[in-house]
Amino acid sequence: NNSNNSNNLFELEMKDLKKSIKLDESYFNEIKLKYSNYFENENNINDINYLDRLIQNLSSNYTHNTSDQIDKQIDALEFLIVSLNVQWFKLSNFYLIIQTEIPLASGLGSSASFSTCLACFFLIIANKISINDLKNSLNDRDLDLINIYAFYIEKLFHGKPSGIDNSVSTYGNYVLFEKGNIVEKFSSGLELN
Repeated sequence: NNSNNSNNLFELEMKDLKKSIKLDESYFNEIKLKYSNYFENENNINDINYLDRLIQNLSSNYTHNTSDQIDKQIDALEFLIVSLNVQWFKLSNFYLIIQTEIPLASGLGSSASFSTCLACFFLIIANKISINDLKNSLNDRDLDLINIYAFYIEKLFHGKPSGIDNSVSTYGNYVLFEKGNIVEKFSSGLELN
């Protein structure tokens, strides 16, 4: 929603954590300046080596207390702003609320669902995927891109995730996974509770 926030901020409210992050243009510009050497090539969006280097840089240059969940969310925002070269005018005035029914810190994929939603939002505002009707317009390329970025956010949160949680959050249904790669995506006629 970009109408509830008229004070030129980007705000991410995480209802379940009872915390929020507010970015103003000044802090946004600090992020851009701090990682300015990562903006040299616009074709980096699918470059795994580039994304790996950026994650390593973020992980090794923490200015935050990494044990605090809120700091991991800030690092995720920084990663998305830098890796997708998001412009302030696209991000400002958004008030984003994330809430889940998945129990937190229970191994059920709440961080992966958060990562997937955040990746999708940033890919949309960075014009890397376009959405007219969310239910019907995400093609395989869009989903693959969302999954890549969700996986990298999971790397920030967990260090070495398997990739299963973000894949299920992105594609839905069932995923056959072997040695860190999706072998097959399929659905079943069974209703799951």
